[in-house]
Amino acid sequence: MNTRENVGPINRPLFANEEVKLQVVTPGSGVSAVLTNVTAVDAESEAFISAWQGDVAWPGISSLNVPARSAVANVAWIKLGADGSMKLTANARTNLIVDVFAYSTAAIAPISTTGLYVPVTPARVMDSRINLGASGIFAAGQTSALTIGGVTPGVPNNAAAILSTITSDQTAAEGYVTAWAGVS
Repeated sequence: MNTRENVGPINRPLFANEEVKLQVVTPGSGVSAVLTNVTAVDAESEAFISAWQGDVAWPGISSLNVPARSAVANVAWIKLGADGSMKLTANARTNLIVDVFAYSTAAIAPISTTGLYVPVTPARVMDSRINLGASGIFAAGQTSALTIGGVTPGVPNNAAAILSTITSDQTAAEGYVTAWAGVS
């Protein structure tokens, strides 16, 4: 999808809070999720962009945060609806580009004990702004442990890995955030 070049369901910027449904695969194809690169271009104001399963209501998450009048991209695994679709929205008028790089198979695929990606409904597991999973602004060098497996809905205790989006907000200076597997 590229709203600037008439590729996909619309050929104009998304309006603020407009939802667009993107048909990614044919229903019954055996694909359950896709690895995407979602890019926001020239948002009218600071904005968040959400991408999610096409047959459910907006789950209240953001996939990408973008400053006004810039281009920012983020990679996300998106679980597809039963009809093979995903939805997108932005809280400010913006152009969107969605590229698909890979897919994972649905439950109809042969059973595997390794390597089978299992999408779950997106859930916010940490937001220090509202004391969810951590509290307050992190200081430089500060660490925080977060348990995902067995705590987050749909993620079992024995999950080998997770896919997540990590966003830094209200920073005091330029820096970076690092995440790594912990030991329990």
